Amino acid sequence: MRKIISLGKWSSATATIIAAAYGILQILFGLHLIPRPVNLYSLLIPSFLFAPVFLIAMICFDLITPAKSRKWTTIAWGLGTINCTIITMVYFSHLAHINPSLFNRESEDLRVPPLFEHHTAFEAVEYTVYFLISASTFISAFAFRNLNSKRLYRSLLINGILLPILIFSWFYPRYYFLNFLWMVTFPLATLRASQFFNMEERKLGKQEKRMGHSVEWVIH
Repeated sequence: MRKIISLGKWSSATATIIAAAYGILQILFGLHLIPRPVNLYSLLIPSFLFAPVFLIAMICFDLITPAKSRKWTTIAWGLGTINCTIITMVYFSHLAHINPSLFNRESEDLRVPPLFEHHTAFEAVEYTVYFLISASTFISAFAFRNLNSKRLYRSLLINGILLPILIFSWFYPRYYFLNFLWMVTFPLATLRASQFFNMEERKLGKQEKRMGHSVEWVIH
């Protein structure tokens, strides 16, 4: 159990760092401060790295929650698995094949497709990832509703509640800036998750110490 909790703590902390970095890069991209083709990598790599650590955190949630609440975390890591599969397939193909092929080696010209334009196939994939992650955090929140972890419950719930805003900004691209709310709430949710795992790790350590003292008392 200790290894699971430790894995959940560090995967959540890693997800927080990656999500915060992605949010900063999105802001720089929106301000046109990241030139092409650097932006093709700076926005794809964090998402590509984030998917597996988020999935690991969701699985760790499922392994440590009580059996009566496990239905919520099971659905959550199932959505995380779909998200990880989509990102691995689509983003890996862009990073490994499509992006390098954008360079015309003979003329040294760049042929950059509009990957980040509104209502393109790639943006549809990006929004699908947002939807899956938000749905995953929203559903997993109910596993902690009756536990002594109100901050984690609220942060996961708030991030999931933003799902209608994501849908709205997809159909009305001029409100794309509303997505930056998600860039704040999601790192906060993963940070709360890391703090939750850390708290559980401390509780387990105290229990092990009490059990150790009890054994010593019996022996003596």
